[in-house]
Amino acid sequence: MSLFGTDGIRDVANQGPLRPATLVGIAGAFGRILREEDPEGRFKILLGEDGRESGPMIRFALSAGLMGEGIDVVHGGLMTTPALAVLTMLGRFSAGIMISASHNPYDHNGIKFFGPDGHKIPDAMEERIEEVFRQGPPPPASPLPPGKVREDHSLLESYRRYLVQKAAPDIFLGNLRIVLDCANGGASEIAPQVLKDLGVDLIVCNDKPDGTNINKKCGSLHAGLLSPLVRGEKADLGVCLDGDGDRCILLDEKGNVVDGDRILMILARHMQWKGELPGNLLVCTVMSNMGLKKAMEESEVEVEVTPVGDRSVMKAMREKGAGLGGEQSGHVIMKRGDHLLGDGLVTAIHVAQVMKETGRPLSKLVEDFQSFPQVTINVPVREKPPLEELPGVKEKVAEARERLGEDGRVLLRYSGTEKLARVMVEGTDERGIKEIAKEIADEVRKAIG
Repeated sequence: MSLFGTDGIRDVANQGPLRPATLVGIAGAFGRILREEDPEGRFKILLGEDGRESGPMIRFALSAGLMGEGIDVVHGGLMTTPALAVLTMLGRFSAGIMISASHNPYDHNGIKFFGPDGHKIPDAMEERIEEVFRQGPPPPASPLPPGKVREDHSLLESYRRYLVQKAAPDIFLGNLRIVLDCANGGASEIAPQVLKDLGVDLIVCNDKPDGTNINKKCGSLHAGLLSPLVRGEKADLGVCLDGDGDRCILLDEKGNVVDGDRILMILARHMQWKGELPGNLLVCTVMSNMGLKKAMEESEVEVEVTPVGDRSVMKAMREKGAGLGGEQSGHVIMKRGDHLLGDGLVTAIHVAQVMKETGRPLSKLVEDFQSFPQVTINVPVREKPPLEELPGVKEKVAEARERLGEDGRVLLRYSGTEKLARVMVEGTDERGIKEIAKEIADEVRKAIG
């Protein structure tokens, strides 16, 4: 079984590839690859984490593996994934490793590798890490001087300045009242600081990570739970981040949830109006609602559709020269200077700026989004063979597509981070698509559940 999924290495903490001995080996393999490229070089790697109780165990194991290969390590402390990515680039680190399982529960964790340019390492590098790891440690040779380790929590201040000066220049959000949910994760320190810097009248919740409360009935996966607070505080906007801070789901002043597709529509239209949408192009994934494509067609914005995952979106954005892309989950990527930045906080700031510049509340900015009914069923599975080749599933999918015609679609895929098959059906008849999704999910469950 491969170490890497669609977003780094992820599992339940202290199981599988996240056992300390395995992590030491993975980090050592990465260190040896760096040394192959520059045997005489001096390397420095940044580690960050999102506040899970297993974070220190993983951090120490990775540090041991890297230091054993003569690599220096800097512990940056609690931070978001986008902060780790940018700080790796700004601090001229050889690489960065984020310890996080994103939106998953606290007992899960993972590691994501970033190159010196602040982007996730390519598939070829992941394959090389796995290859070297599988080979095991090299034969004994002259021992390398061990790498050094130090903590530097001041790095987060550098990211705060970057956000205020580079990612959100000339933005002031005074007179806006915002409720911020930090998901008890990596954004708990940085997000309130930045919004206060921008003049926001701020109410903060879920900003006290204790190791076990990350994403627990809070954050972007539970945005609806913030609705009473948004309404009660008479806020203009609710902002829900996820555990590692790269996703953002919003709530309007009435407490209604605004997902990633609607956020992309708002930003694309406003950037187009200002002449700031490169190529008049938006990048989204196959999971985006057909309503987003219809809205962009009406606005004469071209849409490029990619497979699921921010890596796919970023790849297409770089290839097409796009300045905006993202996912329905709220992971929005914007071009800031020469860097593609997927930061939930930056997303929220720019939507708030649209509200300020247009003088319109969020509810008005999304009122014409015509969402097609969409149903997703997650099916726990024991293995992951090609879904549409499974007996019974292939037939049910064919029947569903014939029934839906051009007014709907069926999408089957596996989660890249969990043992789940996702069955998504979209169409015009909500009752009908629920029936179709259940029928297909039942067949998947029967075959591999």
